[in-house]
Amino acid sequence: MTKSGIMDIIEKCDVEFLNLSEDDFEEHEVAGLVVQIPKTALNADFFINVPKAKTCNIEHTFITIAMKNMFGVLANKEKPKLHSNLMEILVFINRAIRQNLIVVDGIVGMQGLGPIQGTPVNLNLIISGLNPVTVDAVCCHVMGINPYAVETLWKAYKAGVGEVDINKIEVLGEIVDDVKKKFIYPIFSTKNALDALKTSFKVYLRKK
Repeated sequence: MTKSGIMDIIEKCDVEFLNLSEDDFEEHEVAGLVVQIPKTALNADFFINVPKAKTCNIEHTFITIAMKNMFGVLANKEKPKLHSNLMEILVFINRAIRQNLIVVDGIVGMQGLGPIQGTPVNLNLIISGLNPVTVDAVCCHVMGINPYAVETLWKAYKAGVGEVDINKIEVLGEIVDDVKKKFIYPIFSTKNALDALKTSFKVYLRKK
């Protein structure tokens, strides 16, 4: 938080910073696993989700945008243990926590082996909406990805969480076809592996 500069902004704006991992929580059983949802997130008057536009090679999620970003809200200390039923948990979280606004940082996205070792894509976009499923579906179209092929979105759509059909979504501002860029999929290919090595090397040099 300090290295990213976020703490400086928090202090400048004189707002309270809360570590949700230390918050009181409710426990819910989802697909045989126990998830801990912070009460602050459940009871918030207004909840804003601010994800980045990235591809993701973790547990077949394919993308990590609005829906996947909510995974970080959980108070569970050992989140990797929840990956065995990640799809069901993501759908549950996005139904349980009301999101009043989603603002996707698509100024610079990430393709390939995201969410950490991918390569940057200059989109120069801010994509916002009121429903995490719908926002993710629009982002998919911008990224050249079929939203019906993203298991998380398909399951959320079937569960009635949100719409994924671009023809049934009202899009204001830019025309999707005018701003879309074909992202490299998060698969283990020679190019993605080399790009991941380059990314790791750049990160290493910055830390020196």
